[in-house]
Amino acid sequence: MNKLTKFSVMATLLAATFPSQAANQWQDEHSAITFNRIESGCFEMGVDQTNPIIKGKKPVPPRPDERPQHRVCLDQYWLGQYEVTNAQWNKVMGGTDAQASLAQHPATNITWQDAQNFIAKLNTHHQQQPTGYRFRLPTEAEWEFACWAGAPQQIISEHTEAQLATLKTQAWFKEPRRNNATSRNVGELAPNTWGLYDMRGNVWEWTADTYLADGYTQHTHNNPQITQPQDRIVIRGGGYNSERFLARCGARNYGLPSDPLETVGFRIVRE
Repeated sequence: MNKLTKFSVMATLLAATFPSQAANQWQDEHSAITFNRIESGCFEMGVDQTNPIIKGKKPVPPRPDERPQHRVCLDQYWLGQYEVTNAQWNKVMGGTDAQASLAQHPATNITWQDAQNFIAKLNTHHQQQPTGYRFRLPTEAEWEFACWAGAPQQIISEHTEAQLATLKTQAWFKEPRRNNATSRNVGELAPNTWGLYDMRGNVWEWTADTYLADGYTQHTHNNPQITQPQDRIVIRGGGYNSERFLARCGARNYGLPSDPLETVGFRIVRE
C-alpha cells in the first residue's frame, strides 16, 4: 500500500470516528439552545463499594445512594450543550433580563415545576411546526452518561492535586478563595470530551427522576427512570458553592420540586 493510499484509508477512518460538528449539533432557533447528539450506548452506573455517612463528619464519597453498580443502556438523545441561561429562559417565557450582565448565567431560582413549564411552552411551539420535536429534562442515567462522556469512572474520596487541577479547568465549585462565589456565564471553562459545558459545577441541574436512596435497585436495564410520586427530585453536577467531592459525575443529591434555589438550574433533552 503506497503512502497516498494509506493516507486515504486513515482519512476515512478519522471521518468515521469524528463526524462533522454540524452533524452532531443542532440549534433551536426559538429558544437559541444548542444541542449535542449523544449516541446510544451502555455504561456502568453506580459503584460496588461505598463509604458510610457518619453524623457530624464530612461525607466521604462514594455515598450509599450510589450503590449498587449496574449496567445501563440508553437510546440516542440530544442534550443541551449548556445549562439553560437567563436569556434563553426569557426568550421562551417572555421575560426580560433585570441585569444584562446575568443574561448568560444559568437560569436559577426556578422550581422543578417551573422547568417543566418552560419545557411545556417549548413543546407547544414545536408541535405547531413540521418537525414536531419534543423536549424534556434528562433522566438521571442520561445525565450521568453524558457527564462521563466515555471516560473511565474515577471514584475518589479526595482529589489528588493533578485531578484537582483538571477539575478546575471544567468546573466552578467552592474553594477557600471563593467563599462568596456566585454562578458564572455558561461555557467559560473547558467542555468535557463530548463538548458539553458545566456538567460539573456552576449550578446543580434538575433531572426527570424522583430521588430514592435505593433508586438504583429499581433501575431497568434500558433507559431507566424512577418516577414514583415522592417529594424529592434528583439534582446532579454540584454547584458553585459545592465542596469538590460533590463536583463528580456520580454524585447524587435532591431538591424539593416546589423549592426555587439559587444554586439549581437545568439543561434539557431533545428527543
